[in-house]
Amino acid sequence: MDDISNSAVIDSLLASIASLLPNESNPIFQSIVGINAARITAPGVGAFVGNGASVTDEIFGRHLEGDMVVSVKRGTIGDLNNAINATTRALLGVDRKELLGHGILKLNLHEVISQVFNESESDSNQVFRKDLIFKILYEFLKTPEESEGIIQEIPINQSVG
Repeated sequence: MDDISNSAVIDSLLASIASLLPNESNPIFQSIVGINAARITAPGVGAFVGNGASVTDEIFGRHLEGDMVVSVKRGTIGDLNNAINATTRALLGVDRKELLGHGILKLNLHEVISQVFNESESDSNQVFRKDLIFKILYEFLKTPEESEGIIQEIPINQSVG
């Protein structure tokens, strides 16, 4: 049965992207990813994609098409430019097979917002930000859940009355 929520699709995509982005130890400078879904559609007939390991295991899915905004932040303009390059390489330099393994069918850099935003309130702790906008096509697949096993024996209560 197809019971896939749109938020489950977006959460799964965000987790996939987070696993591809470079690690940043300073939480102030961690990249922020936003998804602007233009449409989320059901592939196949009734979102049915195929069967799993057995014929009774049904796989359902969703396709998400839209824009992904990655906000990259750093303390200096030079570090920001280096981080933009690293982020772009981390997402676009990935082997096609690995992208497909994450459900990413298409990923293109659409625009780099050239304006630099200074998010700091003081000059002593500057935080500069640039936004990268990607066009993305993502496929979310919901595979059958693992059963807890087969009931081997059903106990019968022998006592009556």
